Amino acid sequence: VKREPATQSHRPRSAVKVKAEASDPSLLAARHIQPAPAAPQLNQIYSTIGAAVNAVLTQQRRLGHIWRKGQSKQGDGGLKKLTLRCNHYSTHVPCHLSTVDPSDHRKGRSIKTNCFAHVNINRVRETGDFRITFIDCTHNHPPEIPEGGEARSRPTEEQKALIKELATTTGQSFSRSQIGQVLKASSGKPLEPRQITNVMNESRKEAREETRSLGGDFQAI
Repeated sequence: VKREPATQSHRPRSAVKVKAEASDPSLLAARHIQPAPAAPQLNQIYSTIGAAVNAVLTQQRRLGHIWRKGQSKQGDGGLKKLTLRCNHYSTHVPCHLSTVDPSDHRKGRSIKTNCFAHVNINRVRETGDFRITFIDCTHNHPPEIPEGGEARSRPTEEQKALIKELATTTGQSFSRSQIGQVLKASSGKPLEPRQITNVMNESRKEAREETRSLGGDFQAI
């Protein structure tokens, strides 16, 4: 008697499961979805001021807003209160020379919209922890960071050290674009060209002042 070939596939169950998930987009997407960190809440406690600040700035940056440190109060031998504000806080006050005709005044642009969104962080005297005592996240302007974009971050100490080393080397002269490529390859977090320029100028100024304090180029050598 001639047997007919089996019609059922003998593939491993794992392969069948992967194929089933790949055919169902909802199942595949569910495997990669990670819940976002919870937004800071009123009266939430943090062990350090850095953790509290990072939580607020990260949550607002995720919403497209850039915040900065505002007023602070010192007391009891350390930081007592810190206010974090939206980058659009306050209003723009133009300043012109009295010798310039008003018709020639430059009409500059400003991001300031007098936005009052802010968060207050107070230190708990008994424990030394930091507590969020006030939250106002109502903005009077659209998000500053476009959807899919990234907020500009300050250069880290490692990036500053690398820029200083390359900007003040005597054996070879590095351009801004070359330093930017080195930073991107080493840290993975590129900086804006003007940020690199600021650190380069500051490093070279410090090097010139150090050389001058030693009596000039010949004496320094």
